[in-house]
Amino acid sequence: MDSENDNCMISIENLTKLYNGVCVLDIPELHIMEGETVGIVGNNGAGKTTLFRALLDLIRPTSGVVFSEGIPVQNSDHWKTYTGSFLDESFLLDYLSPEEFFSFAGSLYGKSEADIQAFYLNMSGIFNDEILDKNKYIRDLSKGNQKKTGITAALIGQPKLLILDEPFTHLDPSSQIRLKQMLLQLNRENGMTMLISSHDLNHVTEVCNRIVVIDKGKIVRDLQTDTHTRVELEKFFTMNIAYFASGCFWGTEYHFMKANGVTATTVGFMGGHLHHPTYEQVCTQTTGHLETVEVVFDPLQTNYESLVKLFFETHDFCQTDGQGPDIGPQYRSLIFYQTEEQRKVAEKYIEILKEKGYQVATELQEASAFWKAEDYHQQYYAHKGALPYCHTYKKIF
Repeated sequence: MDSENDNCMISIENLTKLYNGVCVLDIPELHIMEGETVGIVGNNGAGKTTLFRALLDLIRPTSGVVFSEGIPVQNSDHWKTYTGSFLDESFLLDYLSPEEFFSFAGSLYGKSEADIQAFYLNMSGIFNDEILDKNKYIRDLSKGNQKKTGITAALIGQPKLLILDEPFTHLDPSSQIRLKQMLLQLNRENGMTMLISSHDLNHVTEVCNRIVVIDKGKIVRDLQTDTHTRVELEKFFTMNIAYFASGCFWGTEYHFMKANGVTATTVGFMGGHLHHPTYEQVCTQTTGHLETVEVVFDPLQTNYESLVKLFFETHDFCQTDGQGPDIGPQYRSLIFYQTEEQRKVAEKYIEILKEKGYQVATELQEASAFWKAEDYHQQYYAHKGALPYCHTYKKIF
């Protein structure tokens, strides 16, 4: 592997996993740098655990490669010496006591009993006097204490890379707070790289400096954590979203943000191969992205069909090389659909337009990762108090 950056901890190239012919994971590219704390979020069945199992070589991908420090995980065991993980109870030897399990886990990393005893002191806040010296097998512990046991075993080797699946589940509030504090400290003081999945958006945004959203096995968001991240994630998971490209995204957004039932709009880029593209990079016409508007709408006030109509009524969908004076592939007319239902609606209106005699140039493409554009592009005309130069409304339907 030719890494673009020597401090890349995890790299994924063209990773897919199929079960019974159904694709449950499809990640063309993902890079995790040393010292990053990355939250993996998504609904049930999104592919989060499948991704983690592929990273840990617990399942073999249908295609593609996972690299750890530049070496394919399936070709070497070296990554195991610096990787700690806990996904679920199957990682536990529940017929052992916690002390026996920790001794076993420590021995795998060459830790002496003295090392393990010293490690217990660092974990006292997590243990909260509920794990050690209780004369219990792991199977007899509560779900929360089993979780603590698994996380402790994952950390006992002082890993450079930590992978945790839903670490906050089953923990009481005090333990959740202590765990978050410990993870932040490990990253701050030791530079530990972390991949953490969670359904709790508050926890994951507090701990992680980067959030990757997976939906139906695909990465649909990749965000650097800031004060707006949790709100943006809540918007994604609670509202209906549509993606439209119709030339300069300033003009496209202008009309959609005024539409009834639209609760938010964001301009950005979709359809290309480069992660976190800038406006200048997209303008080189080499990244494959289109200027795109994300439209969040309330299904109680409007519907996807109404938005598709507005899309066609606010730009020249017959122009093939751009939109108005803006020429280039990034200005093409294209609808990014997220579901088969959205695709069918778009196809329906394209056929209606063709029956009316229009030579429709609009393309359809499955939605991929959406990359937010720079802040100065957002709601451009609203801030400038101006009107679009090439997007005007013309009633068609």
